[in-house]
Amino acid sequence: MITIALNWEWFILTCFIIGVSRLLFLRFLPFKLISITTAATVGFGAFLVLPILGYSNLFAISLRDYSLYVCLAYFSFLTGASLARRLFVGRESPKIKFTPGADQTTFAAIFCVLWLAILLVEFFLKGGFVHMWDVIFGGWAHIQLLTQIGELMQSNQGFSYLDAGKILLDDMFCCFWVILYMKVPKRALVIWTVFIITNLGDYISRSSLLELVLVPFFAYVLLNRPSAKKLTVLSGILLLISLIFFSWDSSIRLGLNPSVTADKVFSDTMRDAGDSAVPATVILARNIRGQPSTYIIGLATFLIPRSIWNNKPNLQYNYDMTYLLTGMLIGQGTSVITSTMLGEAWYYFGWSGTIWLMLVFGFFAYFFESFLGNNIYFLGLFFEIFYLTIIEVRSEFIAYYQSGIAALVAAMVVKVIVELLSARRKELHGPANLKSIKAKTGLLIKKSSINDPGE
Repeated sequence: MITIALNWEWFILTCFIIGVSRLLFLRFLPFKLISITTAATVGFGAFLVLPILGYSNLFAISLRDYSLYVCLAYFSFLTGASLARRLFVGRESPKIKFTPGADQTTFAAIFCVLWLAILLVEFFLKGGFVHMWDVIFGGWAHIQLLTQIGELMQSNQGFSYLDAGKILLDDMFCCFWVILYMKVPKRALVIWTVFIITNLGDYISRSSLLELVLVPFFAYVLLNRPSAKKLTVLSGILLLISLIFFSWDSSIRLGLNPSVTADKVFSDTMRDAGDSAVPATVILARNIRGQPSTYIIGLATFLIPRSIWNNKPNLQYNYDMTYLLTGMLIGQGTSVITSTMLGEAWYYFGWSGTIWLMLVFGFFAYFFESFLGNNIYFLGLFFEIFYLTIIEVRSEFIAYYQSGIAALVAAMVVKVIVELLSARRKELHGPANLKSIKAKTGLLIKKSSINDPGE
């Protein structure tokens, strides 16, 4: 796609309405920089509002209708988040006032090192750095990886127990890594760097890589509390590097000139946003429909293994749309076409999905935040959900929901482990032991007094 005209009027008007909507909900959703509401606002702005500026003439519906749908979707999201906040109002944001105990830190270090060793073995068995390079830059290995996932979904196979277990362990790794970072930040950063490398063998999208890079950044912000000036500078540098890398990597995959210029980075950024928003409007204009009942059942039965229910509904909206629009499972540039969460709402529920799906999105987004942002040991998972709240606006709610539920399961497992370690620590240093220590201390004092010649 090529940016043909900049439509400032509707872009500014839509931004204004979204800004006013956010102000109207300040009473119910107070402003916090690191919050789900902020993340969703960024996601809406980047992947639903920004395309108005440069791709409005490619929309399959009128610009007025599209802008109204985006504003309605954002309002519905805020409503859903407000409802969730009323239900979970007792939960508070994480307050960094303590650090993990020695037992918890030791276990976190052992877990991270062992899981990293397993991932490194898997990484080299797949071909190591040669395979990684081919996957990153859209080579044959990248096409094979995407096609394999697509064929699994098309044949109703879904992910195996091994895949599900790996997702659970990766989520637990995020939790324990944050615990490690709180005690030994430099060593933790080395471990995370190796973790990023091991994941590059399965690198599918640029956004997946950005998520891995952002976790240490979020940890630094929440735990070190940098000044507003320093945070602004670091955020700006990270954003600039990300946009440059996205532009360069995209050119490599599409076989274009990989040179980087300011104009090219801007046009590629606009294209990345517009590439998702434009197909979404096609869904509404052509009345392309999925099965609402299938979607609802798929959400409700996500945790039921496919080995138990082989014909369980398999929701792969992005792969379905890629096939409908291109006739292939994999689109141009060895990628899967994403058609935004708004397009997903239209695909399954028509225009009314703008309200219903966004209400659900807002509700679950705040629910995930209230649970994962409430405990310092879950901060790694909270970082993940914060980022996914931004990036999945471009993709689909079902993936966001599944990631959130998987994160909750991992959080529960981590909570059990932490509580067991805490209980063990209390047993070693509890009241009974303290009494024993005091008794022994008192006995020594008495003996000392008897033997003291000055008495």
